Amino acid sequence: MNVSISNKMEKQISGLKVALIENASRPFPLVDKLTQSQCNFTILRNPKTYDEIIDFINIQNSDLVVANCSVSSKYDSFKNTDITNLGISYLIKTSYTRRIIRPMVFITVTAHNDITLGDLHAAKTDELISLDMSALSLSLRFSALVKVLNIQKRHLNKKHSAHSRRTKLMKGIREVRKDLQQAAVIQKGILPTKKRFDDLRIGWMFHPSSMLGGDTFDYAKIDDSRLFFYSLDVSGHGSAAALLSMYLHNYFANEIRRFRITLAEQYQTNLAGRIKYAMDVINQQMLEKMHFVDNYFTAFVGIIDTDSEELLFVQAGHPRPFLVNRKGNVTTTISNSDVDAGNTEHQQSVLETDWTGLPAAMMPNHQYKVFTVPFLRGSRLVVYSDGIYELNYKSKGKLFDNKDFQNFLERTKTLSAIEMTKTLEQELKIGTNVLPDDVSFFVIDFNDYTPE
Repeated sequence: MNVSISNKMEKQISGLKVALIENASRPFPLVDKLTQSQCNFTILRNPKTYDEIIDFINIQNSDLVVANCSVSSKYDSFKNTDITNLGISYLIKTSYTRRIIRPMVFITVTAHNDITLGDLHAAKTDELISLDMSALSLSLRFSALVKVLNIQKRHLNKKHSAHSRRTKLMKGIREVRKDLQQAAVIQKGILPTKKRFDDLRIGWMFHPSSMLGGDTFDYAKIDDSRLFFYSLDVSGHGSAAALLSMYLHNYFANEIRRFRITLAEQYQTNLAGRIKYAMDVINQQMLEKMHFVDNYFTAFVGIIDTDSEELLFVQAGHPRPFLVNRKGNVTTTISNSDVDAGNTEHQQSVLETDWTGLPAAMMPNHQYKVFTVPFLRGSRLVVYSDGIYELNYKSKGKLFDNKDFQNFLERTKTLSAIEMTKTLEQELKIGTNVLPDDVSFFVIDFNDYTPE
């Protein structure tokens, strides 16, 4: 039984690297005992300085340091020239930072040493070795030490493995973020830049909830007197919603080209039919080609005709736009039935429309309806996504709501389209915080909307 234990211990401690630090003033047959313990050890005798000790330990890459020098209760004696066991222990435990796992420190003592537990704790000593300790007892101490070192190494390996995985993960996240940032630049780059078309003036803002958003919009002249525009909001957030919004942006960009090519032909007197056809087709395409995604989108698509002073549009579940008129001071709504009945004359200053419609990509073969309303000189059209109602109106300590929006439009009706847009961004402090939803907004003024 004893032989079996001895063999097991020898195997356990055979790879232990021990540095013995001793001086001639303390004769002690420790070398023989270390030899009998079958561990790998090296000896530094009569060191002159603590730096010499540290250099020796670094070179040997020791797991354990056995200090057999002067026994003094002054653990900070390394500040002087007197080299002590406690000084070696304290220096290694507090200053030896070259390796992740510091060496363990054993110090030799005699029964007559005047060292207290407080001294050992202050010097951070791991273990005591009696001068008369047997080789077997020493081997047992070393065997226990090996178990502790193995636990430390396993823990360190786990930390290293976790750190490695975390490093790879962070690298992947940085690469994805870089790609998203580049995609966001592209997404913003396709937004319109021109803000003046003869008698029409335009202001807009676009702020995604993350680096990519599901909102998009565009506008372009299709002939001398007509401006085509749209505002879209794809459900959801992030890259999936952004990719779908880019797909829709490309679709409507092609529609603009089709308008221009065919306007002088069959659709010259049927612009409403062309808008309806565009919405009917994209609704069906999304259901057939994008059936594997759950996203739908809302849209407000229209044409402003400055010759006839009319607004033609399809409303597909988008937030109700506002019409702003320089006359009057009453806020009200105009509904689908009013448009159907031709009751579109209004003297109100800010008019919230009640036009409704089904979001696209929800119902197969849905037939969208085109509305036509007057859009006279001096009018302003305000189109936006629903993310604006999730913003905090900090000046009032609450969420920005419909009534706040109407009051804002009343207060700013004398400002230009661009100035009004900047004012809204400032009051809602957009761009300074992470947004809960994408926010897009544009305003179109007829005849620069400058009241006399």
